[in-house]
Amino acid sequence: MPKTGRHPEKNILFIPENPCFKANQSASGSTAMLAKAHQGFDKAVDVCYRPQPFARELSRCALFKYSIVQLNTFFTFTPHQHAAPMHKRDFKDAAYTEISRIAKAMASPARLEIVDFIANGEKCVEDIALQTRISIANASQHLQTLKRERLVRTRKHGVQVFYSLASPEVYRAWTSLRDLTLALSPHLREAMDHFRVSNAYDLPVSLEEIAGRPDVCLLDVRPEDEFQKDHLPEAVCIPLEELEERCASLPKDKLIIAYCRGMFCTLADEAVKMLQTKGFMARKIETSVPEYAWALS
Repeated sequence: MPKTGRHPEKNILFIPENPCFKANQSASGSTAMLAKAHQGFDKAVDVCYRPQPFARELSRCALFKYSIVQLNTFFTFTPHQHAAPMHKRDFKDAAYTEISRIAKAMASPARLEIVDFIANGEKCVEDIALQTRISIANASQHLQTLKRERLVRTRKHGVQVFYSLASPEVYRAWTSLRDLTLALSPHLREAMDHFRVSNAYDLPVSLEEIAGRPDVCLLDVRPEDEFQKDHLPEAVCIPLEELEERCASLPKDKLIIAYCRGMFCTLADEAVKMLQTKGFMARKIETSVPEYAWALS
């Protein structure tokens, strides 16, 4: 095994070359190494170099004696550098296995509802449990499953942890699965029709039907925090629980178009029914804010 020693021309410690590493010539590499050294030399050696016992004995000051040029010659790992060619069957098995893991992470009614819910804004586990009508412990388990597969991300504020979708692609995957189910499953469409008829809810209108009409007022009935995150252009925010007290501020000479979190959210249905009983002309759209933003991108 190679040994450490003094550089023959410079009074500094050096670590011999490891054949599993190759030179990194980027200036950012040296900056990153310097930053890691500030956090602790042992950690820098473990993560960025190699965890050999003699490396742990080097002092922080020894590391900083390296010049920028010398730091740029530190070795970074290149996986499978000398690996044998991968068989096509192994490649396909690996690819489909990874995709099935993501599909399995979403293959739960509760987790699908969570994805649909937090697409409108980050939520804590208590809000998620309340929305999905499951226990906090159960909601936390579902969130950990989604987090493990990098479908959600977290943000800590004090003692609370807030969850949001990791990327817009997660919501696109959910809406694609939803639309596929609508196309293939008569049971879902029947359930939606039965729900509307039994609650005397009107059929929704589309954004295309109301586009450019001057006699339309868009009403966002989601909570205030979701409206602040994003909303449809020129929309007015009145959360459903405040609508009865504040509906007098809405114009009665315009068609009120209510919207909420999307196709399976019922907030807009309830808002339309309430407004109609108070003499307003009101309808709903099923387009969610994330879908609208996606269509514009």
